[in-house]
Amino acid sequence: MKPFRSITLFSLSILLSLLPLFAQSQTVAELMEQGRAMRDKYEDIKAAAVFEKVLNLDPNNMEALYNAGYLYSRLGWMAEDIDQIKAKAHYTKSKYYADRTYKLYPTSFEANLLMAGAIARLAQYGTTKERVTTAWDIKKYADIAAKLRPEDPILKHMLAWWNYELSKPTWFERSMADMLFGGIPKGADINKAINLMKELITYRPDYIVYRYDIALMYEYLGDKKAALAWLKSALSIIPKAPEEHNYVVAGKKLLARLQ
Repeated sequence: MKPFRSITLFSLSILLSLLPLFAQSQTVAELMEQGRAMRDKYEDIKAAAVFEKVLNLDPNNMEALYNAGYLYSRLGWMAEDIDQIKAKAHYTKSKYYADRTYKLYPTSFEANLLMAGAIARLAQYGTTKERVTTAWDIKKYADIAAKLRPEDPILKHMLAWWNYELSKPTWFERSMADMLFGGIPKGADINKAINLMKELITYRPDYIVYRYDIALMYEYLGDKKAALAWLKSALSIIPKAPEEHNYVVAGKKLLARLQ
């Protein structure tokens, strides 16, 4: 009986030592499921916190890293018109997760998309020289992401804004950028931006943001008629995602400016 008891106790001790590993694996899986559900319901703050819990248990979990970076970018976007300090803090945290993702998975779509997006969001807080540099960095990471997954809506939206923003500098600003900082990337075009936005509407025809963005671009071109048409189509949509409510407010301001 003694040898049998010793074997049983030994086996039991091994099982007990392995339990934390099993519990950790289950906990990560459960947390991931919980985080995805919260993200899909636009509970961004709660979802980000859950994905960060996953990363405490599994620091190299790419899905959790990507979601944390993406969600902090969204939180910054939502805070921009309310609290710029908070917005910048969220964008900085998004860049932190982008850096971690890129360090571990440099050839992945997710890492390059996060890097391009985080750099783009933080560019607004930089100096003129820093913005010129970031224009090249955004292009570098976005080009890699585009080769891997060219039809991704988040990437297309980013590229649309990259084309729009880089088409805006005046001749003098471009000359200064060329002379002092080595120039800005060539080939950006506002018509490319508008066409990308129109492609995005085929993915989500009931999303206010894309239609509002097109209206804004036509306003910049001086085409008030087209701007009004797209803006009215945007404001005819019932908002669903949290950011759409912000765009309804912005849309009403744009409407007052156009009329």
